Amino acid sequence: MRRIIFLLFFACYVVELCADNADSISVYLHEETNDEYIFCISNKSCDTIYLFDGYLGMCSDGYIYSSKYFYRYDKRNKSYKLSLLPLLPELRLRGCVNNVITYYKDRIIQNGRLTFTFTNVAPGDSLMVPIKKDAFKSSVCIKDFYAEKLSCFHHVLMLPKMKERKIKRKPKGVIIEFGVYEKVDKLLEFCGNVSYDDVESQAKSMIVLSVPVGVR
Repeated sequence: MRRIIFLLFFACYVVELCADNADSISVYLHEETNDEYIFCISNKSCDTIYLFDGYLGMCSDGYIYSSKYFYRYDKRNKSYKLSLLPLLPELRLRGCVNNVITYYKDRIIQNGRLTFTFTNVAPGDSLMVPIKKDAFKSSVCIKDFYAEKLSCFHHVLMLPKMKERKIKRKPKGVIIEFGVYEKVDKLLEFCGNVSYDDVESQAKSMIVLSVPVGVR
């Protein structure tokens, strides 16, 4: 009888722990080195989460610095951002014909579109994400917008219409944004095997993680 009561109590406890995964997912600045900030994506939920990593390589090879669209200014909060959230119109499913090319100045993707790619973070685990300090340096930015409200099916990303803002003074702090998902099965399907509605719905279900960084 005691064993049954214990098992029931344990089951209820586990259900309570897993009640809201979003509250158990977080990011914080773990370490600062001479040339990098190392961020920790912590997953204290009971399910695997998926970090969108499509632009992390750009933070390492220097390409991200040439595009103003990752750098944004939140006028209401008077804060600067480095946003690594997925720009949905610039992403495609595997197997799709790479027939959408952006022609505007400072284009984000030089040769067509990227596919959705993710790094898994297991339940109770964490992931260290190093970002070069140079990635936080930019002389221009655009007005902030809600990346999660963009559609996957715009043929051209309309960011060039957003007014460019020059960064006259070096900001004391910058907010960095990461996008994580609780489910990505539709986004990893081959083109033609999944409906547009399912892709759109899942693509917009990202959880936005943000953390401020003091820039020196």
